[in-house]
Amino acid sequence: MSFSVTGALRDGLRRTVGRHGWLLAAAFLAVRLASRAANDTLTRADVDLARGAGAIPQGGVVGALFSGLASTATPLSLGLSLPVAAVLVVVVAVLAEAVRIVAVRTMVADPGATLTAQTAGRHLVRATGNGVVGGLAVYALSLAGLAVLVVPGLLIAVSFSFVRQEIAVEDTGVVAAMGRSWALTTGHRLELFALGLAIAAVTVVAASVGTAVGAVAPAAGAVVDAAVQSVVVVFGVASVSRAYVELDAQATVGGAGAADEPFSYEGALTADDLPPPDDGFR
Repeated sequence: MSFSVTGALRDGLRRTVGRHGWLLAAAFLAVRLASRAANDTLTRADVDLARGAGAIPQGGVVGALFSGLASTATPLSLGLSLPVAAVLVVVVAVLAEAVRIVAVRTMVADPGATLTAQTAGRHLVRATGNGVVGGLAVYALSLAGLAVLVVPGLLIAVSFSFVRQEIAVEDTGVVAAMGRSWALTTGHRLELFALGLAIAAVTVVAASVGTAVGAVAPAAGAVVDAAVQSVVVVFGVASVSRAYVELDAQATVGGAGAADEPFSYEGALTADDLPPPDDGFR
């Protein structure tokens, strides 16, 4: 059995524009702005460090041009020191993973179900830690595959598409989540690759909006880009999570059917069910 890519995208879009979708988009917007500010701060701190070490001219035309480019590229810099900026980047990344875990739990739930804070935040610290480790593991394996050939890298990325879903929904560890994701994606990797391409295309188109605004006003462009991309992230999480729900249901039904097939019980045996005696033993 296969699943419908367009169906997953349509379902993901419906979930995105729903009430929970907009709430998640607002949460992702806050995290994305914090992430942009943290990364801008880290970049500006690196530039200041290089300037202090004499690697970048501090005066003249070249120095002024470089300073202008640095300011344009880091409009949300907080002006913190390099160590503090580095810590801030890590903290925001972990927070973003926590929001993604909650988003997955929201998107796999039935449309009419009431999602409580207790359900969404179940074992959130442990799930977030596993999500961070699992994400890094998949990223490293995908990079290694891409370094060898493009196809192995894409195969690895697609095969572990549901690692976060397994961690968020089933509260499994990283290794178990990777194994389960590999099993669920077996036989469906072309469809999942097409799903990933569609989400990537939407992401690229959405990024052009922030880029256009940023060319006129860098700070406004950063905010607009964060807002648009936050909605796209929710759409991506929703679409992949709906694909996960469908394939998980198929695997459950298929497993149950396979387990029940060899055994058929139609009641107790009677004397009429017994074979006639052999003539040699009459």
